[in-house]
Amino acid sequence: MINTKPGIISPFQLFTLLLTSRISGLAVTNEITVFGFLFQFALSFVLSGAAYVISKTNRISGKVRRAYLTVFCILLTGATVFTLLDFKERAISLNVPDVFAAVLLCSAVLYSASLGMEAVARFSQFSAFIIVAAVFLGTAVNIRRVNNFSEIRPEIYGISPLSIIKCFDIPVLYLLYSPYVKGKKEKALAGSVIASYSVSFVLYLICFFVLKSSAEYYPYPVFTLFQLGEIGSYNKLDILFTAPLVCALFVKLSAYLVRVKNENC
Repeated sequence: MINTKPGIISPFQLFTLLLTSRISGLAVTNEITVFGFLFQFALSFVLSGAAYVISKTNRISGKVRRAYLTVFCILLTGATVFTLLDFKERAISLNVPDVFAAVLLCSAVLYSASLGMEAVARFSQFSAFIIVAAVFLGTAVNIRRVNNFSEIRPEIYGISPLSIIKCFDIPVLYLLYSPYVKGKKEKALAGSVIASYSVSFVLYLICFFVLKSSAEYYPYPVFTLFQLGEIGSYNKLDILFTAPLVCALFVKLSAYLVRVKNENC
C-alpha cells in the first residue's frame, strides 16, 4: 500500500528501500567467497542491531548524529559510484567516458532527490520488485546448467574493504529514515537483512554450481551468470541484470542525498 501522507513513509517502503540497497551491494561484486558472504551477513546483522539501539535510545546529540551520518553517506555514495563506473568499464564495456557517465548519474540523482523522500521511497518498491524478480529469473534459466557437483570448488577466503564499507548501507539508511516511519520499523529492518542475504545466497549458490572454480576469473560473476542464461532462442540476458541494477543504485544514491540534504538544512 502506497502511503501518501507528507513526511511519512510506510514500514514496507522502508523494507524495500533497505532490501534494494543491500541486494545491489551483494550482487554487484567481483568477489564471491564463503567467508566474504558470512562476514558481510554477520557485520550487517551487528551494525543493524546497533542502528536499532541508537534509534531507540536517542542518546547521541544532533550534531554528532548529523556528522557521522554525513560521513558514512559520503563513503557509501563514493563506493556506489565507483562500483557502477567499474562495472561499466569491466563488465559491459560501455564506450562512454567516466566523467560523462558520472555527471549524467549525478544529474538524475539530484533531480530524484529534489522530489523528496516519499518519491524515493515509492520508487524503491518498484526497484525491489524488479531486482528480486531478476534474481529469481536468472536462477531459473541457469538451473539446467547445474551438474557435476564434484567440480565445485568455491573460494573460501577473501573480502575487500569496499565490501565492508557497503555493509553500512542498511544501518545508515535505517537511521536516516526510521524517524519518518509510522509503524513497526524494527520488523522492516530485520526483514530486510534476512531477505537480502537469503536472495543473495540463492544467487551465489547458482554461481558456484554453474561457474564452478572459474567464478573467480570473471570480473562480475553474477553478471556472467545472466550472460549465460537463455530463454528459448533469446540468450545473453544481461539486460535483465543491468537494468534492475541501475534502478537499485539510482534509488540508493537518491536515498542518501535526499536525507543528508534534510539533515544538514
